[in-house]
Amino acid sequence: MKNMTKLMSAVLFLVAFGFASCKNDDLIIRRSKMYTVTFETNGGSVVALQSVEDGKTLSKPTDPTKPNFVFEGWFKDPALTQAFDFATEKITANTSIYTKWKANEVTITLNLGAGTGTPSTVKIPKGATIDAIATPTKGDKDGFQGWYTDDTFTTKFNATQAITADMTLYAKWITFETEAVTGGLKIINFNKLQHAEIVVPATINGKTVVEISSDSYDVNNIINKVTLSEGLKTIGIKSFYLCKALTTITIPNSVNSIGDQAFYNCTALATITIPASVNSIGANTFYSCTALKTITIPASVNSIGNFAFYGCNGLTTINISDSVISIGTGTFNGCSALATINIPSSVNSIGNQAFYNCSKLVEVIVNRTTMPLTTLGLSVFNNTDLALKIKVLSDAAVTAYQGATNWSTYSAKIEKK
Repeated sequence: MKNMTKLMSAVLFLVAFGFASCKNDDLIIRRSKMYTVTFETNGGSVVALQSVEDGKTLSKPTDPTKPNFVFEGWFKDPALTQAFDFATEKITANTSIYTKWKANEVTITLNLGAGTGTPSTVKIPKGATIDAIATPTKGDKDGFQGWYTDDTFTTKFNATQAITADMTLYAKWITFETEAVTGGLKIINFNKLQHAEIVVPATINGKTVVEISSDSYDVNNIINKVTLSEGLKTIGIKSFYLCKALTTITIPNSVNSIGDQAFYNCTALATITIPASVNSIGANTFYSCTALKTITIPASVNSIGNFAFYGCNGLTTINISDSVISIGTGTFNGCSALATINIPSSVNSIGNQAFYNCSKLVEVIVNRTTMPLTTLGLSVFNNTDLALKIKVLSDAAVTAYQGATNWSTYSAKIEKK
């Protein structure tokens, strides 16, 4: 009995001791640390962040998507060299993993039309645009005209379009008449060509095209659009003579001269930009281009040839830069829609009948006041509007011009601006 009492006392002591210890010590609760995992999809669809317990593996998300690309997996590094293993990789810090994509590809087959110098096929990512394709070459007289989507050359390929399926492009060629000249090739008899759209290429079989011209007096009702490539220096005599269907022409900044009768009787040509590289406009260059409305003579030009714009009866605006020294005989003769003209101070001579038959011309502004005065030919302003006024910049200039040869014919019309 005594032994039982001692045992019970010992138990009660231990319980009491333990209870006292619990009251004196703080209760400690341990929680696992959490980390954030970010999914960098490199342009693909968004994948939500995951919060992962320290030392645990990551749940594999649904594969992201990206138009025109195939998903190739997750990687530990931005360079995409170390694959991420969802089964074994344990998260011990905030982590980013990265998507790898492979572009879907389309194949472009190039039908060179007996040309050479370009691969027969090109592969690009699906949905991308095609980069510049090397220009093919053919024979000594064959000029590349561009790529078309059909073998009848009715639809020109648009290089800015996104390509989403395999396709074939066809090279179009035009055979030119050429002859060797200093610096390269000259295309001759241009206005005999029977193509609606023509590209004069920068080179033909490796030789630079530096000049075009024609010797034919035939009417051409086929050519309506011409693109001249950079490198061309001269638009020669009669280049587009009687090309009556021509409506559009692109002239590069390499051209420095436009020859006599170059656009003679191109009656459908409504607009043209003369580049700042041109220094001379020949005789009869735009003779009877009746659809022209506006013309700007750039600062590079110093002379406008005889009858250059003769009979351009639709021309309402002429901008002459302060570089032109002479206006030739009959240059604007018959420009019957022209109402005003500003003659810059650089002009020192105006040829006979330069503005003859400009029946609506009511104002001429002459900016030259220094001696010698602008020399005037015969009948320059005859058959203009009866209300024509010739305006100069000072009272002294009024007196000087009223007494000058041929200007005196119009003395009653000369006044201070």
